[in-house]
Amino acid sequence: MHLKKTLALTLGLLFSLGAHAENYRWDNVAMGSGGFVSGVIPSKLERGVIYARTDVGGSYRWDGQNGRWIPLTDWIGESDTGLMGVESIAVDPRNAGTVYMLAGTSYFSNGKTVIMRSTDYGQHFTIVDVTAQFKAHGNGMGRSNGERLQVDPGSSNVLFVGTRDNGLFKSVDSGATWTHVSGLNVGSTPNGNGISFVLLDPTSVSGGTAKRIFVGVSRYGSVGPSLYMSKDGGVTFAPVAGAPAGLMPQRAAMTNKGRLYLTYANGAGPHGQSDSEPMTTGQVWEYNTVGGAWTNIT
Repeated sequence: MHLKKTLALTLGLLFSLGAHAENYRWDNVAMGSGGFVSGVIPSKLERGVIYARTDVGGSYRWDGQNGRWIPLTDWIGESDTGLMGVESIAVDPRNAGTVYMLAGTSYFSNGKTVIMRSTDYGQHFTIVDVTAQFKAHGNGMGRSNGERLQVDPGSSNVLFVGTRDNGLFKSVDSGATWTHVSGLNVGSTPNGNGISFVLLDPTSVSGGTAKRIFVGVSRYGSVGPSLYMSKDGGVTFAPVAGAPAGLMPQRAAMTNKGRLYLTYANGAGPHGQSDSEPMTTGQVWEYNTVGGAWTNIT
């Protein structure tokens, strides 16, 4: 009799739970802190399309309608943990839904480095392993520099990427293959940061590609030129005369009137202060690409 009562009570509880069962909605938990947001990259074509990269937490796209950041790299598995270090992001200036990412961390996944490409705002990616040619370090010194990866404003098929130790590379097939650019004689730098940014001038597009390209190098002028310019689409490069020598370039932006704005500091940042890179001062400079004049606008 006792067994029958126990069984009846158990069945009653199960039916009761089933009657009140809910359909759960699983989502990401918002957490504070945990690493650097090392870059925020908006589309210049489509308002509200904004991507963010982090040093150890992958990449995100802003969802303005719901006021939240959508994680784009949560699909990365444990064996590829290093790819959560996103060193650079490039948005196609001719198609806001096409986005590229340079990812890799030197001390994870054997330094595996890839170029990711998405044509649907980061919902899906194709991956090209470039480890044999160059390596990224999304959590390294200078991780807030950039952007190192760029899409040509005149052609969605052409991309450039600046590396930490191996110079400048170019792709003419939307990132599927990469070739070293021999016209720029820059390799590693004393701080291991190499090329700090690549910038293609949209006002210089001719014959389907940008002709004027700027490349920043993470070193003082006493070590070597820190800013180069190409006038022939990357075939040849020459140092830009008059560039600040006592600081190293970190980021740059170009206006549609031929003005180049650059941020400089006495170090690559954001950590690792030393006698050689104390990271105690910085400046903002304007370079007139038409007349060649430099102006400190700090």
